[in-house]
Amino acid sequence: MDGFGAGETFDFANNLNNAELDAFFSPTSGVGFSWVRTGNAQDGNIPDLATLQGAVARGAKIIMSLQSPPVAIKASGTWNHGTLGPDGNTCFSSNPSLASNMTTWANDIVGILNTFNSNGLPIAALSVENEPNIEINSYGACEFTAAGLDSFVKTYLGPALAASNFHPRLLLAEASGWFNPDYSTTCLNDSACAQYVDTVASHNYSSPNGVDGTNNGYCCATATAYPLAASKGKRLWMSETNGGLILSNGSNCSGGTWCYDPSMADALVWAHQIHDYLTNSGVSFWQYWEMLYPNNLGYWSETAQVAQRFYAVGNWSRFVRPGWVRIGATASPASGIFITAFKESSSGKFAIVAINQNSSPVNVDFSLSGFPSVTTVTPTLTSASVNLVDQVEANVPSGAFPYALPATSIVTFHGTASLSSSKPPAAPTNLTVTVH
Repeated sequence: MDGFGAGETFDFANNLNNAELDAFFSPTSGVGFSWVRTGNAQDGNIPDLATLQGAVARGAKIIMSLQSPPVAIKASGTWNHGTLGPDGNTCFSSNPSLASNMTTWANDIVGILNTFNSNGLPIAALSVENEPNIEINSYGACEFTAAGLDSFVKTYLGPALAASNFHPRLLLAEASGWFNPDYSTTCLNDSACAQYVDTVASHNYSSPNGVDGTNNGYCCATATAYPLAASKGKRLWMSETNGGLILSNGSNCSGGTWCYDPSMADALVWAHQIHDYLTNSGVSFWQYWEMLYPNNLGYWSETAQVAQRFYAVGNWSRFVRPGWVRIGATASPASGIFITAFKESSSGKFAIVAINQNSSPVNVDFSLSGFPSVTTVTPTLTSASVNLVDQVEANVPSGAFPYALPATSIVTFHGTASLSSSKPPAAPTNLTVTVH
């Protein structure tokens, strides 16, 4: 696992205070997000400097999703951009030459990394372009084709990074839908491009006009597998999603605009999404967009009201830390029950996340395999009235324990298995869960 993140690409001005930073990034007093996502500003400044520094001080790493290059090399000559040109890329004009502009942009990207690094903000992951398939003028996106991205990475950006002192994980290609359109396969099947790419990332949107009957507006594409990533030795990330046009109860937001849904019903939508992307797609990273936002799309509202989705994600992010591995579990042993499990092999720590979408409690029997000397687990509960609160320890006689999952809740069972003095035990191949 690489962890869970919080984006703040568009809320640059909302620098967080220490208490808020603790809530987002502390794995003890907060939800423990291990990544913070930002973007490049057109003027070269870092308007979210204080937030990023506070996140890094609490152990978070930075993802940068690139937006627009300088206006001097833009096709339209402005922060906004024009229509897709004959070269397949809106960002770069052909006068001076496209190659000259791409070289300039690749070198400018190295300069951006240097600026952040000199402010104590090393960029750990760099996305080549945020949503290259969409022309949205409000934030100056660059529109590419898959072939255009392949050419830019292998000919310009990859070599520029290789020659620099900066070697972040390179992400490709953050299309708006879950590999729809597919902006990654072209590069992965081109060894000259794929050699520079560490992580394949995509967003999780379906349509801005509504839902599929089960999820919030804007959300969500179906969590399907993308096996090419693993076959090429690349990580797979779901790097952005949100909901906001339709409430979790199916009603429309007022005036058709984005609205804020702080409910537990909404939180369970996102919990199920996380489960599906972990189990069906096999991602090692999941991120909601975003922390705070004036249109109330965030984990928190613009007035700092905290949505239950924040704590729901915390049932994973506080406990499942970077470097942990997902282990075998019965994914859905009964209707409305969803299970994922994780372990840190070096310490023996483990976490089992159980979702109960049902309106009544459900009795579950957990049977653990490959967890030596586990005598108790601590359940941490999120529900409509409780936010990541530890419950009474559950005893685990003979590697099994029963538990009544509260109605409409998420429970993380965490503990530590003993380690042999000679070598750590093998990770369990299966976590069986029987519901009765």
